[in-house]
Amino acid sequence: MRPAPVADADSAGFWEACAREELVGQRCGKCSAWRWPPREHCPRCHAADPVW
Repeated sequence: MRPAPVADADSAGFWEACAREELVGQRCGKCSAWRWPPREHCPRCHAADPVW
């Protein structure tokens, strides 16, 4: 059996959406770049403004 995933500050929004049976992805609130895996800062513009 696999261990249950542990939500952290960066992935909590993803797991909350899974509990609602929704699939979401994280985007940058400044430049709209997709972020995967979820992280605090955008790899493109370095903004700390994630949007689920």
